[in-house]
Amino acid sequence: MSAAEISTLDNGFTVLTVPGGTGSMSAMLFVGAGSRYETREVAGTAHFLEHLFFKGTPRRPTTLQIATEIDSLGCRFNAFTSEEYTAYYVKGAADYTADAVDVIADMLRNALIPADEVERERGVVLEEMKMYEDNPQAKVYQLIGKAIYGDTPLGWGVIGFPEVIKAVSRDEVAAYRQRFYAPGRMTLVIAGNINHALTLSLAQQYFADLPAQDLGTALPGSFNPPTNEHTERDIQQANICLALPCLSHAQPESEVTAARMMSAILGGSMSSRLFISVRERQGLCYSVSSSLDLAADIGTMVIYTGTDPGKASTAVASILEEMEKMVSGGVTADEVAKGKAMLKGRYVLDREDSMAQGYLAAAELLYRGKVSDQQEQFELIDAVTADDINQAAAKYLRPEEIRGALVGPPGLEVEQVIPLAAHAA
Repeated sequence: MSAAEISTLDNGFTVLTVPGGTGSMSAMLFVGAGSRYETREVAGTAHFLEHLFFKGTPRRPTTLQIATEIDSLGCRFNAFTSEEYTAYYVKGAADYTADAVDVIADMLRNALIPADEVERERGVVLEEMKMYEDNPQAKVYQLIGKAIYGDTPLGWGVIGFPEVIKAVSRDEVAAYRQRFYAPGRMTLVIAGNINHALTLSLAQQYFADLPAQDLGTALPGSFNPPTNEHTERDIQQANICLALPCLSHAQPESEVTAARMMSAILGGSMSSRLFISVRERQGLCYSVSSSLDLAADIGTMVIYTGTDPGKASTAVASILEEMEKMVSGGVTADEVAKGKAMLKGRYVLDREDSMAQGYLAAAELLYRGKVSDQQEQFELIDAVTADDINQAAAKYLRPEEIRGALVGPPGLEVEQVIPLAAHAA
């Protein structure tokens, strides 16, 4: 894969090309604004707005017309919203790159957002909320966000609250668009069988005339004091998340890489310490894992497992024991070598198609102001030492800092599973 190329238009709009792959391309408009830019009164509007961009433009007045045009090209299109960014994309054959950008630009620039569609889409988003509510694993991840970030935008969840979606006005949704969909927050990224000259030409054609504007800012992230969140469901498993304050994208890449390796060794694979101990040796669960969830200025490490309610406290105790062993005993040379191989392998696997290449490059550009290549990333990984990983473990694997979340059957109390007193043990 060739090196990424980056340009900036006079209005602050960013143009990014990630060449490589086969005959496909993915065109994405990446907007550096998501749910953490909301207030409590309109929490969920960033995601609601994402839905409404698909509801027609003067040239393509209905969702059906937009979808039919994309389908007639053999392409796929969709969008997603996170806490810090929203993205709209079309993926298809490279021959249709210009057509893809034309559709995306039309949707984002000329969306009608008709009042009747706003009312209709409320029901769609409310049903989406119910879908996540009915999924215990999705629900426990929602609760762990609330546990670690509290009553703040990062703790509310991207999808927001039912009462807000039922009441938010079209004008309030449009106000979010007006404030945060500024060219200085936008990146047109095209990845795949493409060249930068075409990407830049398309960006100039469709986005150069957007007026520059001041960029709004989000409230700084902050951690909630250690606490537990709990919801009962008529289910057979206890779904558990443990979250620990961790580093952010603002930290040096070397520290982030060491922390990622620490998490991978602890619970990032089928040979990780948690998998071998909690699943293989004790048979307490089917799934157990750890991962980092990093934002621009704050971040967490999250450990998840699902287990029999009667064994839930044993599973948590076993997880805590493995954390403490890593801190007290450190990692082995074999684990360091394996961790490096894992991170390198995942770097390659995560970029197997044009969509992933474009998304990951745009996210890195948002957080780091640059796009690195494979050689740079492999050098970062190779430079990590056992001492670096041990320092990360000592800094972040602190049981007294755990915030917990539980979704389980009635009668299973969260303090029985994740006792607050044990946080200080």
